[in-house]
Amino acid sequence: MYHEFDFPDVARLKHAIVRKNTVLQQDDKEVLFEESSEDGDPEWGFRGKPSQSQIDTAGGEVEELNYIFHPLDLRSVPSTPLSTLKGIYNNIPTLLISECCLCYFPTSTAHSIIQVFSEGIPDLGIILYEPIGPNDAFGQMMKQNLKARGLSMPTVAVYEDLDAQKKRLRSEGFDSKEEVTGGAQAIDIEGVWERWVGQDEKERVDALEGLDEVEEWIVLARHYAIVWGWRGGGFDGWENVR
Repeated sequence: MYHEFDFPDVARLKHAIVRKNTVLQQDDKEVLFEESSEDGDPEWGFRGKPSQSQIDTAGGEVEELNYIFHPLDLRSVPSTPLSTLKGIYNNIPTLLISECCLCYFPTSTAHSIIQVFSEGIPDLGIILYEPIGPNDAFGQMMKQNLKARGLSMPTVAVYEDLDAQKKRLRSEGFDSKEEVTGGAQAIDIEGVWERWVGQDEKERVDALEGLDEVEEWIVLARHYAIVWGWRGGGFDGWENVR
């Protein structure tokens, strides 16, 4: 089951696109649903079409949720009980992903958003993709470019390198405590390219996108990081990811 969180305006636009897509509408395994809401935009998504044997076994309608869009401002998550969000359960391993999202919030807000999930779901993994290294020449230029567009990334000033990002997740509860297994790791994109991408894939990408300014790519890659943490069951293999 996949959950997506974004602004109501984005939800409405995406929902309209999905409704017009004949391939999605005619799918014989999934059906589009929309939940009514009295105080805001409805949650919507796709649920699987149950077989007759599933219906007979369950003795009625079977709900197999595959994708749910939650139309809300993430800043409202700390005041939104998880139990009110359709399809989010606290008894199954859950993975939380943020791709250059939480970095635009004040650190207290970013912490509160993560805290809702870390306190509400015992078996939890998290993956963050965020910029780092704000204090060198490239980092200063990055901040100036954002400022010129009226943007800022408050968390980067606090979690400025890989060690700080790992400590951040450990402070959020992604660490080993008593009988609960957990931990946190981080790697920059240069490390991903050098250590995680095979030579065949490097050659394939290079053939598609010839890179003339290798030094510029390396500098850019050193300023973005993937940070991951885990706690509880369902993430046993993460301990060995380096």
